[in-house]
Amino acid sequence: TSSGMAAPVIRLLFNHEPSSLAANGAEADSSSATVILKLCCPSLLRIDREGRLQPDLAESWDVLDDHREFHFRLRPGLRFHNGRTLDAAAAAACLRRILDPRWPSPLKADLAGLEVIEALDSRRLRLRFSQPHVDALETLAWRCYIVDDAAVQPVGAGPYEVTEWVPGSHVRLCRFSGHHDHGRFRHDEALIRFAPRVADRIAALRAGAADIVETLPAGPALDLAASGLAVPLAVHSPRKTVIAFRCTVPPFDDPRLRLAVAHALDREAIRARHLGPRGRPLNGVLPEDDPVGVALPAWPRDPGRARALLREAGHGAG
Repeated sequence: TSSGMAAPVIRLLFNHEPSSLAANGAEADSSSATVILKLCCPSLLRIDREGRLQPDLAESWDVLDDHREFHFRLRPGLRFHNGRTLDAAAAAACLRRILDPRWPSPLKADLAGLEVIEALDSRRLRLRFSQPHVDALETLAWRCYIVDDAAVQPVGAGPYEVTEWVPGSHVRLCRFSGHHDHGRFRHDEALIRFAPRVADRIAALRAGAADIVETLPAGPALDLAASGLAVPLAVHSPRKTVIAFRCTVPPFDDPRLRLAVAHALDREAIRARHLGPRGRPLNGVLPEDDPVGVALPAWPRDPGRARALLREAGHGAG
């Protein structure tokens, strides 16, 4: 707020309404659902704005046997929103439900090879994989939510709980007094509405109808910042924009066509226009500074080479 004092309600405007808030389910794997679930159903660990792992429900962890085994020590006194105890046995039960073949969860592939889920005592949890799993901790922190076994979800142990969802209108979150770090969160409620159109999100900011807006294009975001109406915030993200070819049918079944497109694209102009100064070109599936990324050379922009490849492939004068 302009006075610098916390308002009881913070108003958020997201791009789209989630189709589900069933934590760890395939239908809840969306940007809007992810934000809501992270506020309501944290995991053992979290990822901070610099992309580093930090404690969440677990206050500490150990990596053993070349990333085959992981031990977590949960914080004392954790409780779900429904009042039930969140101990190592409850966390283990949640992870077992994710791997249950009757439950369609996208985390099954992420946690492939997880063969032991064991509560060593009330606060210590042991996970054992059949092979080294170097990104297991990132997987748990990114989109794995610890929830109770309840018919109506989400029931987590986060700083906020879902108290109202009016489809087509809004989701209301209220601060959970039983959270282990309750005093850190300033707002009593979070009111989340949805605006798929960029113009509507910009209009809401200009009208003072939203405190936080999700994802604006780089140009409008910079204009709003210059006018003092918004403060752009960004964090490191694996999000990427790609051009995908259908390589099984003409014309892109011919690798010369794919290479021609690579040489023709002005990737720097695309980055500047759509991502602004925070974006960067990507030369592979993952950036080279990712834990499992590989440094690859970039295809240089060369319109002449692109035209030559098109002519060679029989596409006129290129």
